Amino acid sequence: MSEETLPAVAKNIYVMCKKCDTDRYHKVLAHKTSTSAKIECEVCKSKKSYSIKKKKTSTTGKKTTRTRKKTTASKWADVVLRLESETPEKYTIKGNFSKEALLQHPKFGEGLVLESLSDRIIVLFSEGEKTLMHNR
Repeated sequence: MSEETLPAVAKNIYVMCKKCDTDRYHKVLAHKTSTSAKIECEVCKSKKSYSIKKKKTSTTGKKTTRTRKKTTASKWADVVLRLESETPEKYTIKGNFSKEALLQHPKFGEGLVLESLSDRIIVLFSEGEKTLMHNR
């Protein structure tokens, strides 16, 4: 069902019934305004108002700016700079890797350890983040 228009009178809509405390089909009895209608629960026969939500429009016309987290691409650019000056460790499942360590994986290539847990690490590779096992 579209969020912009009310359903026709005598049609059923699936919404939460407060009396039954569950989602139920409700029959549209009448339109009260262009955005609200009177509906009746098919099971308990309780009546209530139903309204559609209009999209909010900005009155100021200004967009708010947010600070964004670093994207994977920008994080990867930082890793490439570090790889030029440091040599990565070879990855093995038996190895122990700490956070911010550079490693060389046989399949995924060079990567940076973003998080190190007791048995697994989250590594950023050029194609994205991967979870790998370690400390075995």
